[in-house]
Amino acid sequence: MKDIFGTNNLKKVAKVIEKKFASNPIAIRLVFEGEDLRGEIHPMSRICAAIDRAKNDSFILPCSSLTCPIAKFVLTGEGKEEATERLFKEKLVSSEKAAKDLVNSIPHFKGNIIGLQLSPLKKAKFKPDVLVLILNPRDAMKLAQTLAYNGKLIRAEFSGITAACGEIIAMPIKEKRPNLSLGCKGSRKFLKDSELLFSVPYTLISHLLEGD
Repeated sequence: MKDIFGTNNLKKVAKVIEKKFASNPIAIRLVFEGEDLRGEIHPMSRICAAIDRAKNDSFILPCSSLTCPIAKFVLTGEGKEEATERLFKEKLVSSEKAAKDLVNSIPHFKGNIIGLQLSPLKKAKFKPDVLVLILNPRDAMKLAQTLAYNGKLIRAEFSGITAACGEIIAMPIKEKRPNLSLGCKGSRKFLKDSELLFSVPYTLISHLLEGD
């Protein structure tokens, strides 16, 4: 696949996506240990709040600033017990066993990630690992139709609990497939009632530019 994310193409890609799906796409890239961080660093406690900010701003979110144990586990692989305990204490699951089962099923990374680089795609100066679109159901349908144009069914997985970290970052990147999320308690604070999240990994972004 031709690399569509050369510096001169970013704005063009963003414009096409915005026109087709009425959404300003957000670019997200994993930042690993040893990288020379270039950009403004904004410590924030929650990934969902960072995604909301990234609708307009470009910045780096360090994992060390995260206070949500589930998000920290998803990005770093650390704090599995704390994430499990949080699920049970907040009564998001029926039992400690259910909490363990859910945490074990959440896609997560295993070390070496120190942060996320986020930006509106039209302002991004990096190749994203995933694009996040905030959509209403009608435009989400159009996006799904575009991704299914070549005959492949879209299989969405979500729990309403690990939206911003697991469902729209970790899962699409690790499994190289798009995913839809209805949000979670944290992300719904920033989403309108009529909005949901749809993420597309870098390897499939070129499909969004096909068709009318």
